[in-house]
Amino acid sequence: HVQHGEQSMRAYIDSSRSEIMRTAAMSELRIALNFWLPLVLDVFGKQNGKSEKLYLKYKLKRRTNEESRKLFISQISPFFQEIGLAHPLLE
Repeated sequence: HVQHGEQSMRAYIDSSRSEIMRTAAMSELRIALNFWLPLVLDVFGKQNGKSEKLYLKYKLKRRTNEESRKLFISQISPFFQEIGLAHPLLE
């Protein structure tokens, strides 16, 4: 999913034929990032979720929800920096 998202975002930016269109595309991507990133991070579970300790105890999970969130952010941050987008959760 991450690779598909990267490819789609690159294609969208590359399709911008002028600087004005590129600026508009970056603005739209920034709005989407601000909306979707917090929702995507919820996929890893809420911070200090009730079942988190139980899942870790029985080795159903290898990382805490917070560790999973941080790992994901560390993996996607270089891409967003490369294309010039910033988000408070990525810094």
